[in-house]
Amino acid sequence: MAAGLRQGDMSARQGRPGKRRRSTVGALATAENLTQEMAASLSGLGEGAAARIQGVRPVQAVHAQAQLHCHGATPCHILYKIYIEGRGWSVSEKYILACDSVALMVRPRLHDFFSRGLAPLRYYWPVRDRGVAMCRSIKFAVDWGNAHPDKAREIGRNASRFVREDLTMGHVYDYMLHLLTEYARLLRYRPAVPRGAAEGTVESMARGGGGPRGSS
Repeated sequence: MAAGLRQGDMSARQGRPGKRRRSTVGALATAENLTQEMAASLSGLGEGAAARIQGVRPVQAVHAQAQLHCHGATPCHILYKIYIEGRGWSVSEKYILACDSVALMVRPRLHDFFSRGLAPLRYYWPVRDRGVAMCRSIKFAVDWGNAHPDKAREIGRNASRFVREDLTMGHVYDYMLHLLTEYARLLRYRPAVPRGAAEGTVESMARGGGGPRGSS
């Protein structure tokens, strides 16, 4: 699941960011306002973009598809992209990272195979996953990005470079090979040829014997 925020969509409007003590009512009101602002910024993308934002494509085309994932066939121009899981794992993480946007990643419960290679504040901005704290965390990230646009764009470019250079199909196949090799080392089962078994060959199958009978 993903959401896009244009620069300045979530500027500070209530209270001072450094003020620690707030009443429960005030905190809930702030969260409600942030939610409304997020909804307003999402609606600005249009129905077509909202539909395309859930697209699933092969890994080898991830960077090109990130352009479609963000906003049609035009280059990504949204400064902030929110990554948050729904009821399960979301395929959109790599598309968001490839979009040259600052990925605001709500702390995930499920991890992708490349998650350990993602360093926070270098490839993405970590966001808390608890109610009002999540809204405050997003607001803080956007305020920081608006105040430091060059550094924010650097995070987006780092993430995009990570996808292009580290998620190539060659690296993916290497990962698959090492993963299967390590799983194989954990196996305790030792295959053995049962008594009375006959070897099936291509020739025996061509004769229509169907294996052991055809080769006997």
